[in-house]
Amino acid sequence: MLHSFTGPDGENPESTVTLDAKGNLYGTTPNGGANIAGVVFRIANASATKEPGPVFKVLHSFGKGFDGAGPIAGVSIDAKGNLWIPTEFGGTYGNGALCKVTLMSEGEISEGEIVFHEYNFDVDGANPTGGRIFQVKQNFYEYLADPLTGGTDENGPAQGTIVIVVLHI
Repeated sequence: MLHSFTGPDGENPESTVTLDAKGNLYGTTPNGGANIAGVVFRIANASATKEPGPVFKVLHSFGKGFDGAGPIAGVSIDAKGNLWIPTEFGGTYGNGALCKVTLMSEGEISEGEIVFHEYNFDVDGANPTGGRIFQVKQNFYEYLADPLTGGTDENGPAQGTIVIVVLHI
């Protein structure tokens, strides 16, 4: 066993973990953490930390203001090593957010967590539960969200939508 969650470090992990090039694992829990709204975590590769075993660390606890809540989708990693996490709830509209966590070379958070996009039910859907990031050009990426509830089309309110968020990083 790599880690057993106890509440302050996250609860009820639902997503798969993501492996980076250095052998570190990244994941999310939709509950628990300092604000009881979920966490993003890292389990560092033991050889990279010079510790006798893998090292668990909470990188961010969601739920401080409008930063999102309930990350059930897991983590996507872009070519620069930034972590992208969709949250099912939270954000300005309460409909979820797409958040970015930038890490320094030592694995510590450099810029903290940034809300990159907030979902607005009537405009671009709500409650993202997954997605993946794709590099389009050198510094341009697209985040393709899994189908969302809500949205609007030419006939008015829609019963769901697929959103691409263009990221310049």
